[in-house]
Amino acid sequence: MLFEWNRKYERVDMPRMMERTEEYVHKRIIVQNNQEILRWSSSNIHLAEAAGGVPTQVER
Repeated sequence: MLFEWNRKYERVDMPRMMERTEEYVHKRIIVQNNQEILRWSSSNIHLAEAAGGVPTQVER
């Protein structure tokens, strides 16, 4: 069941989501794995702070 959900997500839901968020493409961040999330968040923490977000601590 999970396999079918994943296939549907990749074929149907993800393209639909990309289409709906097209006007925000300049804000879109796409990562493929946890390492990319950690790399992006640790190198862009200043963006969250500047936007008034709460800084998060990333454990490595």
